[in-house]
Amino acid sequence: MMNRFPLIVLVAAGCASAGTASSSTDDAAPPSDARPASGGTCATGVVGVEAPGIAPRTILRAQDGSATLLEGPEARRVRLLTGAVVTACGQAAGAGSPLVVETFDLRQVDGMEAYLGSLRRQSGRAELDPADGGVPIPLGGAVDPIPAEAPMLWVAGRWAGDRFEVLSFGVLTGW
Repeated sequence: MMNRFPLIVLVAAGCASAGTASSSTDDAAPPSDARPASGGTCATGVVGVEAPGIAPRTILRAQDGSATLLEGPEARRVRLLTGAVVTACGQAAGAGSPLVVETFDLRQVDGMEAYLGSLRRQSGRAELDPADGGVPIPLGGAVDPIPAEAPMLWVAGRWAGDRFEVLSFGVLTGW
């Protein structure tokens, strides 16, 4: 009797259609809090991992299919957001060179607006303290299942009045 093993393929490109290509070296600021250092470069795309294993490489895949290799300590954090749309900014030696990430901004998860931070609950309310130190974001929707001890998480959803309605979230371990 021959054993049959199903082949399971995981694809982390659910957000690929939501990515936008963006790379610049001019003074135009990205449309978020991610800002390049003087003379820096930004790239926007879906986070992916090449050569998983001992030495994984973090990439941003732009909407046009081009890829930007990310390096540096912050690239490890970006890798935790595999499948999400992120804008990463930093220094690159030139066209085609790896981008040494200095700052990054979470844009979308599964096609929904998304934010990165830590959860704060007080007086029956939930807020997200943004990872970039920005103004706390009042949360509504599916916040009860979020573990209170989560050190870092992303929330995805939509704005409803003055609250961000959480439709999906992910706890990031190893932050």
